[in-house]
Amino acid sequence: MKFIEWNPDYELEIKIVDQQHQKLIDIINELHDAMLQRHSREKLPKILQALTDYTLIHFRTEEELMQRYNYKHKASHHDEHEDFVKKVLEWKAQLEKNYTISIEIVHYLKEWLNEHILATDKDMATFLREKGIK
Repeated sequence: MKFIEWNPDYELEIKIVDQQHQKLIDIINELHDAMLQRHSREKLPKILQALTDYTLIHFRTEEELMQRYNYKHKASHHDEHEDFVKKVLEWKAQLEKNYTISIEIVHYLKEWLNEHILATDKDMATFLREKGIK
């Protein structure tokens, strides 16, 4: 069973954003599996790099849409993105210094993603759909 299952609650009805959220969930599930199988030392740096890289792509997509359509909450939305990136970069730095990182990371990721998609992104998506974005 997957750690995070994609479900209709996550759908924002904006194709590119939904696809990117599904990819992020896949990466988090991969991270969770690697940690459970105790492959974290070998796989974790690569998975965290993939998470960092893809998160930046995804956040850029959202922020370009918010900027283009003058979304009124774009600054606070951007701040949430920045906080998330900082957290992931902290974990990467810990690994690079040969520190271990806890399974709590994936729980943080799941909670953050749930809160971000189900609240912050839902509000943004409603606004964008009103502008005709699908």
